[in-house]
Amino acid sequence: MITNRDKLGRIKKSNHPRRNWHRDRFIPSICCVEKECPACFVKFYLPPSKIKNQVCCSAECGKMHRKSLREKRRCECENCGKVFYPRQTQVDKGIGKFCSQKCHGIGVSGDKNKLWKGGQLDAQRRFILSGGSKIVQQNRRARKKYNGGRLSKGLSNKLYKLQRGKCACCGKSLGDDYHLDHRMPLALGGVNEDLNMQLLRSKCNREKHAKHPIDFMQSRGFLL
Repeated sequence: MITNRDKLGRIKKSNHPRRNWHRDRFIPSICCVEKECPACFVKFYLPPSKIKNQVCCSAECGKMHRKSLREKRRCECENCGKVFYPRQTQVDKGIGKFCSQKCHGIGVSGDKNKLWKGGQLDAQRRFILSGGSKIVQQNRRARKKYNGGRLSKGLSNKLYKLQRGKCACCGKSLGDDYHLDHRMPLALGGVNEDLNMQLLRSKCNREKHAKHPIDFMQSRGFLL
């Protein structure tokens, strides 16, 4: 009979000796789960709480297993040919192809960089063509009016496709000089959200200004 003490210091009696899972890991037991060591292929038994953490049957097998996994990641740099070992996450994503940032081209500036896209001027041009400047302008106006809300990126392109390149007011082609307009103006309590946005021609948007959408469309001969 083995006696031990609980958390309060009281003597706790047990008729069965306490099992040491690490010492008895090679002895079959009903309360343990059978597992196979990936290094030596020997079967051992673990309690359910140790299955995720205990991969191998011993420390020596753990070193062998980690070494074998490291050798599987072995590859050569596509730029200089140097042998290196990328991380497993890089291998899973298919990006572990260069041994350093210099070989990858991150440290090279200008048009010599493989990821060069034209510099700041081209970045600004892509930002304007994607409608980003219009979204930033409307977000700034909403902050000034304290209306809250924020427009999502790429909203202009989405609305352009939904409206099939036509003005939501007159139905004519938007062209390149179109405006991103709030259906319910911010001055009248409109919210700066995607559902409250539409694309109008510059002429229609200037005429609409801060008018109520129903009043504006009635002045145009609609919604009578």
